[in-house]
Amino acid sequence: MARLHQPPPGGNYADGWLAVTSRTNGPTLTHVGSNTMWTAETWLFPAKNLILAVTTNRGDEDAQQAADNISGYLVDTYLA
Repeated sequence: MARLHQPPPGGNYADGWLAVTSRTNGPTLTHVGSNTMWTAETWLFPAKNLILAVTTNRGDEDAQQAADNISGYLVDTYLA
């Protein structure tokens, strides 16, 4: 499990997860995906014991933008 969530030295991609530093002062993992029919965006904040997930039943650019906007709102709300 640790290997799946740990990018290689100097990298920020961990087997499907983008690893970034967030305002939690700890690691944050995110993954966004679409098969052109749906969109899913997931954020993991291990230091806060928090996972945020947004899904849609559309996979176009508008749906991806909406998922990103909702994720931003949830991050602002729950990590304030």
